[in-house]
Amino acid sequence: IGRWEMTMRVMLVRGNPRSDGHTNYIVDHFAQGVRDSGAFLDDVDLMKVTLKPCIGCYHCWTVKPGVCVHRDDGPDLLERFLESDVLVCASPLYHYSITSWLKTFLERTFPLIAPGFTPTETGFLANNLRYPQRWNKSIIAISCGAFRDLSNFAAVKEMFRLTAAGMSLKTGGFLLRPESYLLPFHLAKPKTVKAVETALIQAGYEAGKRGEISDEVQQRVALPLSNDIHDFQRY
Repeated sequence: IGRWEMTMRVMLVRGNPRSDGHTNYIVDHFAQGVRDSGAFLDDVDLMKVTLKPCIGCYHCWTVKPGVCVHRDDGPDLLERFLESDVLVCASPLYHYSITSWLKTFLERTFPLIAPGFTPTETGFLANNLRYPQRWNKSIIAISCGAFRDLSNFAAVKEMFRLTAAGMSLKTGGFLLRPESYLLPFHLAKPKTVKAVETALIQAGYEAGKRGEISDEVQQRVALPLSNDIHDFQRY
């Protein structure tokens, strides 16, 4: 049986500080699709865990390999990550990047990395993996923001591309939702909003089935809600 034909385990990490914001609206639709696929969903709200920032002490490399110096929820989250097939990272667009909560989670994956480097097929030098037998995973990024232009999400895409390359993860797709503050106005463009919601559910379904999202679905998630830049500025 192929890996992606088995029941998938999807770890969804929410890095948004507000439970009633646009990010949760988007991620809830995605999560519905994951559940519809039959995959196991491990839904993590970083606002509800205790996670101290990485201090770069290398305790997890030199003193106690694989074990962080911090005593918080980090070790439990790392074990759940190791058990998963797909890591989904969700964040609103903060200063052209991700929130500090999600950044802290990613930095705290350092104990999963071991000293030394391994060249990838593209020539990128990736860190060695501490648990290679528990790897072969994909990573998917979800981000939403008020900007209309997808170029404003460039730093998010590049950061996750580098994260995937550096941790030997397969890039499973980017769900970018511009004009996020227009999503609640269903009556303005009901068909487009419905198409976006349907695409988000489909994205979750594909993530739960295959660990990656098709280009067509990624494009539908980002459908414009304003007619042009002039309409966008008036809104």
